[in-house]
Amino acid sequence: MGDASAVSKTSSDSRVEQAEGNVYRRSIALAGQHGSFEMSLDSNGATLVARIQFTDPRALFQIVERIRNMFDLNADWHAIAARLATDRALGQRISKGSGIAGARLLGRFRAGGARRSLANR
Repeated sequence: MGDASAVSKTSSDSRVEQAEGNVYRRSIALAGQHGSFEMSLDSNGATLVARIQFTDPRALFQIVERIRNMFDLNADWHAIAARLATDRALGQRISKGSGIAGARLLGRFRAGGARRSLANR
C-alpha cells in the first residue's frame, strides 16, 4: 500500500483530505458551515467507523448519506462478492470468509484506490 505520509504530502491540499495507515480524513463544507469526518476500521477490522465533527447536528443525515455514496456503502455486496468469487485469485479467499471477508476485501481495495487517487494528483 505504500507510505501513507507520502500520500498526504502529494495531495494538492492536505487540508481537504488525508490518508494515514487505515484512516481516511476529509474536511467538509455544507450550507456555509465547515467540519470534517474520519473513516477507519474497528479494532476487529470488520466494521467501518465514521467519526463526524460538524457544527450543525441537523446536517448529520446529509453528511452520512454523502459518506455512504463516497464509499459505495449502498452497493449490493452479495452481487459484488459473487462476481469477485469468479476470479481465480480472489474466489478462494472470498469463499473461506464468513460473509464479511468480501466486504473487508472490498473495503481494503477501496481504501487502496483512494490512496492511489490521492497520490496521482
